[in-house]
Formats: sequence, C-alpha cells, structure tokens
Amino acid sequence: MPETHDDDLAAAIGRLVHFLGAGDLTQRVSEAEHLLLGADLSKLDERVGSIGLTIEVAAAAVQVRNTIGRLNDVIHACVIAQSLRHLLSPAR
Repeated sequence: MPETHDDDLAAAIGRLVHFLGAGDLTQRVSEAEHLLLGADLSKLDERVGSIGLTIEVAAAAVQVRNTIGRLNDVIHACVIAQSLRHLLSPAR
C-alpha cells in the first residue's frame, strides 16, 4: 500500500521529535561549530551527522513547518474564540 500524505507527515514529525529530544539544540549547534573547525569536505557528513544534523532532519523540519507552520495562528484564534464567553455579557 502506498504511503499517504498523512503517513509522510507522521514520519517527518517522528523524525523531528526524535531529533529535538536528543539534547539541547543550542548546545548541539555549538558542538557542530567546534566539530567543523578544521574539517574538510570528506569529514562533513560524519561530523555533523554524529549529532543529528542531517539532510533527512532538515527535510522533515521543512515538511512539518510547511504543513503546520501557522500553528501559533490556530492557537491564537482558538483561545480568542473561547475567551469571548468570559469577556462578553450574556446580552451581547
């Protein structure tokens, strides 16, 4: 059975959650900078791949962002809509 868009998205989310759960992102980016000092092109994939900075993670992040990139807008709209009951009097 061929994968659906939902399957692809679920896989991308899973990959991204795994990457984000593997440790502090700021620390890992700093580590990548140190790993790359003096590295030549032949060592690039090995060094950054060892801390998860792969093209697969980048592709997953792009797919997730493109699909749910307006998540903050959805949260904002829902909270405003649900807050109205507390802000408006029954007569309005």
